Amino acid sequence: MKVSMIKNLYQKHVSTAALVCAFRGALSYDDSHPLSGLFKDKYASKLCGFPLTCAFLFPPLTLSLFFLTFRKLIPGSAVILVRAYYMEKQLAEQVRQGVNQYVMVAAGMDSFLLRKRGLAEKMTVFEVDLPQIQQEKKQKLTKLGCHFPSNYHFVSADLARQSLKESLQDHGFDFGKKAFFSLMGLIYYLPKASFLEMMKGIAEASVAGTMVIFDFLYDDASLNDSQKAWKSDCSDMVSSCGEDFIYDTSAHQLEKDLADLGYHQESMMSLQDLYPSIGLDDHPTAGPSCFGIAVFSVK
Repeated sequence: MKVSMIKNLYQKHVSTAALVCAFRGALSYDDSHPLSGLFKDKYASKLCGFPLTCAFLFPPLTLSLFFLTFRKLIPGSAVILVRAYYMEKQLAEQVRQGVNQYVMVAAGMDSFLLRKRGLAEKMTVFEVDLPQIQQEKKQKLTKLGCHFPSNYHFVSADLARQSLKESLQDHGFDFGKKAFFSLMGLIYYLPKASFLEMMKGIAEASVAGTMVIFDFLYDDASLNDSQKAWKSDCSDMVSSCGEDFIYDTSAHQLEKDLADLGYHQESMMSLQDLYPSIGLDDHPTAGPSCFGIAVFSVK
């Protein structure tokens, strides 16, 4: 089968959540990858679904198939592992400081419950996503023999129509205690007004010190030519999966917008800036990135 035929099959039946999940699994097959010792997702191959899961049937060829099929995305694909590693590092630090509520908005096929069982048991966890996505995920987790602890909640909500605050409260979330919110892989698919409304709701309902982490898409004025080219390739890929990038921004504008809502910036950087600290300088997957990552706290 020609590579173009495989690519067309993938793009016709694959969501961006499934594609990100599969990339995490495919890069985990590469033991030589600098991040293999820091972040490994051995469950991704079971959660990404058909047809992506077919690439994992022949492990020696898995990474090669992804390199061929998604070759335009490969140069910056390290961001998928880097953002997950960085986010969970921040989460672990919050747990050490006594925070015991974790909210994953748009959790998708993240295998946190399987990979980080010990960490999950120290918190009350809330996975928020569309009902159909959560139903599919729970079925897959059940087939893998996963046990769902009482402190782990699947919150089915269409946030385009439902309030995040009300959805969480219905499942026992305590806004009177600090929490760690993850909006990874979400905000660039939302209109700016929807993102800011969500952040406003979190700030107004939460106690001071509650943390929110998210990755974001830089606007073109913040990028060089190679980064803009990769952004264009990413945009084409997500559009072929039935989604579109809607919201991009500059670091300065993002900080201003969230300061107006009552947030303090804890950190903000390009994901590409994290590469040297984890040994990704010259790796083929550590090319130009158009994404940043930010942590804000409620004042």
